[in-house]
Amino acid sequence: MTHFRQKILILGLFSATLLWGQEDPLGGRGAPYLRMGIGSRAQAMGNAHTAFLAPSTVVPYWNPAMAVFQETPFNFTAGYRFLSLGRRQGHLSFALKAPPRAALSVAMLYGGDGDIPVYDSDENFAYTGGFSVFATHVAIAYKIHKRLSVGLNTTLHHASLTAGPNEADRLKTSEIGNLDLAVYYELKKYFAFGLNLKEIKSSINWEAPTYNTDLNTVIVDTLPVEV
Repeated sequence: MTHFRQKILILGLFSATLLWGQEDPLGGRGAPYLRMGIGSRAQAMGNAHTAFLAPSTVVPYWNPAMAVFQETPFNFTAGYRFLSLGRRQGHLSFALKAPPRAALSVAMLYGGDGDIPVYDSDENFAYTGGFSVFATHVAIAYKIHKRLSVGLNTTLHHASLTAGPNEADRLKTSEIGNLDLAVYYELKKYFAFGLNLKEIKSSINWEAPTYNTDLNTVIVDTLPVEV
């Protein structure tokens, strides 16, 4: 293949990725905190981290299959950042090799904003609302070949969302919410392919208060598959 054809192929793949991303907006979908991206470098690269392995990469989030290819037996990374509209996000992550072919990785993610002003229909301040999310990714990886590995991840969700002025008026959930399947192929030392199928047949069940009763209503929030 000539260099010209290679450039055309790369440009075509890049354009298709952009168009695909435009068809899959973040707003209006369940558990948006799972798709915001983790890590400053990953954010600077437009979340193009599925095949990028670096000491700062949160591998359980981006591609759990990459853990077996890390250069050191153990890797740890952490970060905290302030986002627009008062939101905050932080993470702790580590990956541990289990020679000769396996690896375990865990990432604990936090996101939230506890100081959101809520106004009534007359535009008067009513109460302060907010949300908080703790998501723990637990992943395993296995090296099939010296250049090829697969990974499996599940996420434990604990989230709460203000639904009224009282402490009892909060939507809550705490459960295992998703399953991710990933593949990583290292063609050369500085050239690799990655694929991550996220939220395979997954949903989050919110426990919402039922007014004038002591019972909770379960609201099912189905998460669409993300590639």
